[in-house]
Amino acid sequence: MKPVERRDGEITVASMLDPERAESTRMGIRGLLRCLPVLLVALITFVAFSPALRNGFVNWDDLETLVENQNFRGFSWSHLLWMFTTFHQGHYQPLSWITFGLDYLLWGMEPFGYHLTNTLLHSANAVLFYFVSRRLLTIAEPISSAVVVNLAAGCRSSAAG
Repeated sequence: MKPVERRDGEITVASMLDPERAESTRMGIRGLLRCLPVLLVALITFVAFSPALRNGFVNWDDLETLVENQNFRGFSWSHLLWMFTTFHQGHYQPLSWITFGLDYLLWGMEPFGYHLTNTLLHSANAVLFYFVSRRLLTIAEPISSAVVVNLAAGCRSSAAG
């Protein structure tokens, strides 16, 4: 039975019986299941930090860093030179200044945008941590399995002796 696809793109029952289409559907589900942990990590992190989106600038270092500071507001050569050479408030953080400059270009001095960027960066870092952790655990698994086998072998030899 040949699969039939109507002009509007809807797939008929006949096409569902096609083994090739069924296999591609299974691959799509597998791909989705493989992505699910990553999406959950990103979503949970975003939700955890999302209350910050309702806040304004805080009276900790935001006044000196953002509100009163004109030096990061743009990407001219003088702004970039300042971003890569300053130790404003004692820290060398050119990447932070670049993201603040981008936030300023996108959002002006609206705190929501700065908090959104921060929340998205936290989510991206959580996903990165997930992949690094998963890779390290994959590398460590054979080592830990060997340790368990050796410990078990050592226990058997001690019990026999």
